[in-house]
Amino acid sequence: TLSLHDALPIYSEIQICKLVLKDKSLKEICILLDKTESNITSQRSHIRKKLNMDRKDDLKRTLELRFAEIRKKKGNTSL
Repeated sequence: TLSLHDALPIYSEIQICKLVLKDKSLKEICILLDKTESNITSQRSHIRKKLNMDRKDDLKRTLELRFAEIRKKKGNTSL
């Protein structure tokens, strides 16, 4: 089980999520963040775990759905 601390995204995970939402490829993310492919892949795995996702689930689609849910709850479309 994840603790509350483990469930919160860290700064680099948030950066990766933003880039995934902008349709950046793994190689593009690596270049933009100056990280290795294995590092980004590992962090994407941590993001998936925090979002209770399977490896086969589409990360971008899941992020889009989560943000849509948040917007709907807040009545805000500017996230």
